[in-house]
Amino acid sequence: MKALKKFLQVFFLFFLLVFFNKFVFNIGSLKATTNHTINNTTNNIKIPKTSLKLSHKVLIFSISYINLEKKDIANVYLKTLKEKAKEKDIEITIKSLPKKSAIELLEKNQVSLVSEIKFVEFEKKTNIEWKIFKKQKETSIYPVHFNVTLSETPSEKNFFQESLENAVRKTVNFLLSLVTDKIFITKIEVSGNLDVGRDFILSLIKLNPGDLLDIKKVNESLKAIYETGYFENVEVCLEKHDNEGVLIFKVTERPVLKDIKFEGNKAVKDGTLSNLLQLKKGEIVTPDLIERSVSKILDYYKAKGFEGTKVEVSQKEVSPREVELVFHIKEGKKLYIKKITFVGNKAFSEKKLKSLMVLKEKTSFMFVKKIFHYVRNFFSLTPKPVPGVYSEIFLEYDLNQIELFYKNNGYLDVKVGDPLIVKKEGEVTITIPIEEGPCYKVRNIEIEQDLFSKEYIEKKLSLKPGDTFSLKKLNQDRVMITNLFVNKGYAYAKVNIDFKKDPKKGIIDIKYSVHKGPIVYINRIEITGNLKTRDKVIRRQVLIAEKWRYNKSKIEKSKQKIRRLGYFKNVEIYQEKAPKEDEINLKIKVEEIPTGSFSIGGGYSSRDRFYGMMELSDNNFLGKGQKLGLSFRISGKETSYSINFFEPYFRDSLFSFSSALYKRKRRYSDFTKEIMGGRVKWGRHFSPDLYGYLGYKIENVNLTDIAETASPIILESKDLKLTSAIIGGLKYDTRDDFFLPKKGWNNRLNFVGAGLGGDTKYIKLTTTDELFFPIIWKITGHIKVGGGYITEGPDWKLPVFERFYLGGIDSVRCFEYGDISVIDPKTKEKIGGTRMAYIQVEKIIPLVESIKLAGVVFFDMGTVWDRNNPFKFSEVKKGVGWGIRWFSPLGPIRLEWGYNIDRKEGEPKSNFNFEIGGWF
Repeated sequence: MKALKKFLQVFFLFFLLVFFNKFVFNIGSLKATTNHTINNTTNNIKIPKTSLKLSHKVLIFSISYINLEKKDIANVYLKTLKEKAKEKDIEITIKSLPKKSAIELLEKNQVSLVSEIKFVEFEKKTNIEWKIFKKQKETSIYPVHFNVTLSETPSEKNFFQESLENAVRKTVNFLLSLVTDKIFITKIEVSGNLDVGRDFILSLIKLNPGDLLDIKKVNESLKAIYETGYFENVEVCLEKHDNEGVLIFKVTERPVLKDIKFEGNKAVKDGTLSNLLQLKKGEIVTPDLIERSVSKILDYYKAKGFEGTKVEVSQKEVSPREVELVFHIKEGKKLYIKKITFVGNKAFSEKKLKSLMVLKEKTSFMFVKKIFHYVRNFFSLTPKPVPGVYSEIFLEYDLNQIELFYKNNGYLDVKVGDPLIVKKEGEVTITIPIEEGPCYKVRNIEIEQDLFSKEYIEKKLSLKPGDTFSLKKLNQDRVMITNLFVNKGYAYAKVNIDFKKDPKKGIIDIKYSVHKGPIVYINRIEITGNLKTRDKVIRRQVLIAEKWRYNKSKIEKSKQKIRRLGYFKNVEIYQEKAPKEDEINLKIKVEEIPTGSFSIGGGYSSRDRFYGMMELSDNNFLGKGQKLGLSFRISGKETSYSINFFEPYFRDSLFSFSSALYKRKRRYSDFTKEIMGGRVKWGRHFSPDLYGYLGYKIENVNLTDIAETASPIILESKDLKLTSAIIGGLKYDTRDDFFLPKKGWNNRLNFVGAGLGGDTKYIKLTTTDELFFPIIWKITGHIKVGGGYITEGPDWKLPVFERFYLGGIDSVRCFEYGDISVIDPKTKEKIGGTRMAYIQVEKIIPLVESIKLAGVVFFDMGTVWDRNNPFKFSEVKKGVGWGIRWFSPLGPIRLEWGYNIDRKEGEPKSNFNFEIGGWF
């Protein structure tokens, strides 16, 4: 009985084991279609693990070729396949056998799979058709079909290698799926997306067609898709057939924005808040978008001085796919600054420290500052501190500025503590504690490097032994040393700084340690964004080439040169790592502007005189960088026509070529001038910034309607008809932008030597020198100086129309062009001069940088004289004024008004000038 009882217990346990293995353990298996939903977190998909044998054997018993001219394609595929399969514990054997014999090996379990392969070539593609036999259970053997394609020939190595790797990967994974019962993904689909692109969703999925199903990667994909914030719900389904499966990611998008509204805001207008948020209709409303919007509103109110502002957001459904966002704002109250005091400051006075702060105490004259504040804010979205109003954000900024000021003046250990804020009856007092510490002097500077001489680097240092320590100069020197190495090809050079301080003695030792890294070369230079401009037009401005050493300064200079072309709104040069560690790729991204133009310009003076001009031109003709222009000018005094052509790089060389034909007619008070002429010029680029030219011009001039009482200079010019002259010039240009430069020089020197035959004989020199430089708060300083000299004497023949006249938008703006001139003492006519000089001093103030709108205030002065009428400072004309410069969608616009501050009898009080360009 005991033996029988023992037998029944063992039998019962065996029965339970079989039952659970068959019916319970298999419940977790992936069915033909299984849904997994993700809301705020991903649900893990569970799948039973299948153990992998140490070695699976696959026998290829038959290989056939159909229309395959080059069998080396098949050989490369099979060789690579065997290598990659071995890494996955699959041993592939190729042996020619009858099908029956191969099947017998499969039946006897001597191999895991047997297969025959066909290589079929069609339209330069090689299709690889597998017919694989697999044993199911004990006796059933069934075939499975699988295809992959090689899309290119081996001669095109890059494309073939990519195609080969993909085909081998898919093949190995398919074989693995058969021997391990894992699921082979044949396709990945996306459904339910309306506004979000399919390709974007696919880029977030960690699996690709041809991979084996990996539940961890599926969950990672679900999480990545959901975390974009674009979807309320994400599901994944698997449609399975045998060992193959299709993954389907089903998404439910969040609604899109129809409109936004604001409630409760009184101090800030709806338009200001809308511009601040920059939300676009049709944009998907994500939790992150709402959170960022609320944060922006709160920060703006804090910056305006409103303490305790609260913002809540509600969504109103407009349609099943659209919502309206409503921002409910409860504005806080403004606190005014009664007093700002400092504790612990000894080195610098309270007055000096207050001058560093943007926050100011409330005073009885605060209304004047508020007027300037509102005017400045009118042109800017960025909030500025309201004079006399407390702002936590700007106080934090001020504390950083005070600390930085101390560190730039030797106090490296300074500590600016948390301010004590006392609020009472709508006012605050601010007490700022400061621990100054010692003022350090630099004792020694050590530079650890092995490329440059010690003396060479020391000469370039701005912080030297014996100087008071300055954090600003220290950082400047670190950048300088880094750039020295970067410009020698060490693109990844880094400079570390170590200090040794002696607080008791107030001295500091500085050590710069340079880690060069490898020499880096330029691998590829790619240009994008140029739809019209040809690549070579951009490339010839690039001062570095492929396979050259990396050079940061040349890259920055190249960017500057491309911007100076005037063809692009934006120019950026990005760097990315190349396949080799010692190489780098450069990507030049440009944003083109229309360079063809229909330009209109003119001027208006207090004398009620108007002129207009029209120009049809293209500064980037056919995208070749050539300039072609037709112009027409008409006014009560002048009519002119011209056609000109300029090729800056003739036949892709450093030489340039230009030509022009023109005809002009101008009526003066005592005569009318008609001129017809032409010119040709050859030039050369001597350096990235220096250009020179030499050419020839010929003109025929007729003076008519000359009054009998005209000046002798005018009467003598009647017989000076033909001018044959050599012309030349130099141009030096380092500006960082073509339209609104912020720094750099623009210098021009021009020469005319007449007397090569013809009736005239003179030498004429003119120069224009411009300097752009930053001042403060993104304000740019601009100084323009012009001068001219013409030979004169008994042997020279100078017509009146070649003499100098000033006035207008390019010289002294409170006068119209030609108003500043030497006056004939007898006839009182303007006869020009043989010497001239003028200066323009400007402040260019950015108003709205995003649309390149700037204001300008200026001071001009200039005069004209000759040998008989020498220079007199009392005759120098002076003017002040203001203007607007805007690179509008219609092209560059200049509106400038000048006021004559030293007006004499007969002179205008003011003059208004404008230039407008319309781009097509």
